[in-house]
Amino acid sequence: MRVSVTIEDPDTRDEDLRVQGSVTGCSVRGRDFGPVINGRTSEMLCHHVTNHTGLVFVTDPSGNADTLAFRFGPCDEGFTSR
Repeated sequence: MRVSVTIEDPDTRDEDLRVQGSVTGCSVRGRDFGPVINGRTSEMLCHHVTNHTGLVFVTDPSGNADTLAFRFGPCDEGFTSR
């Protein structure tokens, strides 16, 4: 599973944005805990038997922040854009 987040902040360089998040039922190496989304593109392992809910937080150096919630279901194919 690959999660890509498109972020637009005209007065901040991409590398200066802090991106962090998690997805229920997913991990980076299979059984680890903690944030699985740590950049604009993150790859993770997710089981394929239930729905997954994700939440991404983005913060710029000035403290401005935004969030994105998403959900995908068992054995989905393709991608979703929100």
